[in-house]
Amino acid sequence: MSGLVLLVATAAEHPTEKAYVFDAIDVRANTKWGEAPIVSAGRWGLQAETEKGIQRFGYSSDFRLRPIKATAREIVEVRSFDISLAYARKNELEARAMSEAQRYQIETDAAISNIVRSSPTLSDAALNRIAELNDEYEEFEEGVRDAFQEGDYESNALSDSIQLSMELRSPREIEDAYCVVIVRYYRPHPNNLEELRLTSIGQVRRVGRLPADAFRRLKVNLRVPPGFLGQVTPQFHLFSGNNENLATTIAPGLRMVSQWESPQPGP
Repeated sequence: MSGLVLLVATAAEHPTEKAYVFDAIDVRANTKWGEAPIVSAGRWGLQAETEKGIQRFGYSSDFRLRPIKATAREIVEVRSFDISLAYARKNELEARAMSEAQRYQIETDAAISNIVRSSPTLSDAALNRIAELNDEYEEFEEGVRDAFQEGDYESNALSDSIQLSMELRSPREIEDAYCVVIVRYYRPHPNNLEELRLTSIGQVRRVGRLPADAFRRLKVNLRVPPGFLGQVTPQFHLFSGNNENLATTIAPGLRMVSQWESPQPGP
């Protein structure tokens, strides 16, 4: 009878609480003195402990991202995760081409107006020059139109702009959260478009406050060198304002284990 009581007491002392193990990121700021560990986040950037004391680095600064293992006893739920790709460079080129076409038209109209003012009777030479100017403009406009149709200003495969949208629900309130998004993809070599390079890019973005037990909508926009992003799923890593790696339901390598077998966070 006493053995049974001892067994129950032992089980009560060692509850089978669960923990989460996942692939996380160690974020450090690159400084002229070397890498500086991040200690906290704020509205305008991350604070790092440098040789000169605590310094702030904007979210677009140069950071060193190193993969580590991390553990957590709670998890942030992610739902409605969606990825949108765009080729912003295409839009920029198209806008520039349209602007050039408009400029060319203005210059053509101005040239024709000057001819009319200088030759009110419109001699044959003046009429011929007006016809030449109109032909030149139509030829230029046709060239721009053909470039659009032949794909000189667009690509059906290349992307350089990524938008992640999702809803986050944290079990506790978190202030000054931030995230790291890592994208691995192939992009053309600058000097040889047929040669592809495997590229890994990580960017840091502010998230802000996450309320307790309530979904918050989040959109993260990234601009990367043009490449083939269609088959890529970016890694999303979430951090608290105290630089704590937070487990999410989409964290890479996520698994649930007993707290007694959970490895300690580290390299």
